[in-house]
Amino acid sequence: MSRITLALASLALPAAATVAAPALKDRKNDDADRIIGTWAQESLSLRGQEPQGSQRGTFRFDKDGTCGITNGNGSQFPVSRYTLDPTSSPRRMKWLNGPELTEWQCLYELDGDTLKVAFVDQGTEAPKKIETTKNLTIYYLKRIKE
Repeated sequence: MSRITLALASLALPAAATVAAPALKDRKNDDADRIIGTWAQESLSLRGQEPQGSQRGTFRFDKDGTCGITNGNGSQFPVSRYTLDPTSSPRRMKWLNGPELTEWQCLYELDGDTLKVAFVDQGTEAPKKIETTKNLTIYYLKRIKE
């Protein structure tokens, strides 16, 4: 009886791994596809505070891993580069900014037409979830239907 149970278990483990592995791959591809588009900034939390008179801009995520940001008065910032890691918890984004390609550690949450991108202050540790705290700058974004 134990040989049969062992034999069935040895067949079930590879089958379970085969079924679970595509789910992680699909999640990665799903986020990469779903983030593409233009997102309007709804609000901003700057190290736990909402800045007075902050201009609300747009983020344009493209399939090639670039993101263009336009502020509220129409000025554009240099194009940034990003890569997603949707398999981590919380989900992470690597952000390369400016001509020097300064690297920022980011967290993100993508839920339908709502996106939160949280930039972790340089030299500090990323929290376990996105919430207002003294070492995060959080952009709350809504997808612009095109």
